[in-house]
Amino acid sequence: MTVADIQKDFPNWPDAVIDPWLIEFANDPGMGWPPPEPYGNHRWGRLLGQRPLSWWQNVTWALEKTDCGLSELTPKARADVLDIRKEISGGAPSASTKRRWDNIFRYMLNTGTFPATPLVMRRPEGLSLIDGAHRFAVFSALQSTPKDKFASLKVEKPSLEQEVWTGIHKDGELPNAE
Repeated sequence: MTVADIQKDFPNWPDAVIDPWLIEFANDPGMGWPPPEPYGNHRWGRLLGQRPLSWWQNVTWALEKTDCGLSELTPKARADVLDIRKEISGGAPSASTKRRWDNIFRYMLNTGTFPATPLVMRRPEGLSLIDGAHRFAVFSALQSTPKDKFASLKVEKPSLEQEVWTGIHKDGELPNAE
């Protein structure tokens, strides 16, 4: 499955939205593309907020800089981010979580930016993470690190303002994920 395959359903979506989010799942065994409709208990339903592809076709994406601090997230997104951090700090993360954490950590420590721009939608209570919980978990851990630690490593602490892809549905609707 390629970005071009998925862009047949989402012709106006940037590659940078499709690639880090949908491609990985579309190529997972048992997933495929397009997702089944109705979703039933299929994993695609959870990933797409129980909204059909026709709903997502009415979402446009804009690249913007925004405050990505933990306090800016919805309660659910904040809990998801803190759960990942807890899994890492608890000393027994899954191999997948550990690998993802380490790769993201190295990248963000050296560049001060996300390795792939996260996808969010704005809710009244904050940023809802569509894709990027692991990236936000590493980012929040780095934000809680004292500035002198960065100085000793001769790197800059990542700025709270980071680029995100913000999705907006034409009718202002939101996925049902939260």
